[in-house]
Amino acid sequence: MGVISRLHGQRLYLDSNVLIYAVEGLAEWAEKARLLLAEVDQGRCVAVVSELAIAECLAKPLSEKRRDVVDVYLSLLQTGGGLLVVPVDRQILIDAAAIRAESALKLADAIHAATARAVNCAAFVTNDLRLHSYAGVQTAILADVVQT
Repeated sequence: MGVISRLHGQRLYLDSNVLIYAVEGLAEWAEKARLLLAEVDQGRCVAVVSELAIAECLAKPLSEKRRDVVDVYLSLLQTGGGLLVVPVDRQILIDAAAIRAESALKLADAIHAATARAVNCAAFVTNDLRLHSYAGVQTAILADVVQT
């Protein structure tokens, strides 16, 4: 059980929705998201997120005044323990603009795709079926990445 073997030792870019499932226990995906993060903690793969994920994950708990959830995200979304948090820099924004110009992606998704490409991720793990493989990064649905 866990991350499929072909992705062991690889960098996996995690879309914000994967983090939200793990922290907030949403939908039937919470177990798979938590299992994926456990695999990261055990060193079987490296998880990568953009700093943009911080804003995306914090918006709802801040609006609901859920300081407990905010604190969990702030603790989780730091580089270390198998997680790499990548800053949004000028080159990532330029690459995101190019991805957006060539696709139907929204800017936030293009920033995620550009970040995944910049740090050579093997897969972009998401549950957003609107996302496709862009710019040399293969999109992988959470259910296909984690076996339970």
